[in-house]
Amino acid sequence: MELRRILIADDEADVRNTLRRILERAGYEVIETEDGRQALRALELRAPDLLVIDLAMPGMDGIQVLRELRLRRIQVPVIAYSGAPASDVTLDSARLLGAVAVLGKPFEPAQLLGAIAGALDHEHA
Repeated sequence: MELRRILIADDEADVRNTLRRILERAGYEVIETEDGRQALRALELRAPDLLVIDLAMPGMDGIQVLRELRLRRIQVPVIAYSGAPASDVTLDSARLLGAVAVLGKPFEPAQLLGAIAGALDHEHA
């Protein structure tokens, strides 16, 4: 069986490394990007099964990426997270723009893995 490929988009290297370790231990292939523009490029070039994205990034943030996915009609399940001030509003916006799950930081690895399993199961339902 082929590994499911997950794209992580976060501007903080420590966060990306932590998420990568969690996901690789759970049996996923991981692609990392540092910002929204890189994430969009990776989505087109690498065709991941899922995008896990931080909503608060400099340059193109996660909300802008979600809007761009809609405009380009790119179909990929998205799990969005944020620990930024007013993150409830930001997380609600992400949900309205199509994120299948949203998480407030900090979150437990089990919460992330549960959201991923749910998103990937929903994709093939």
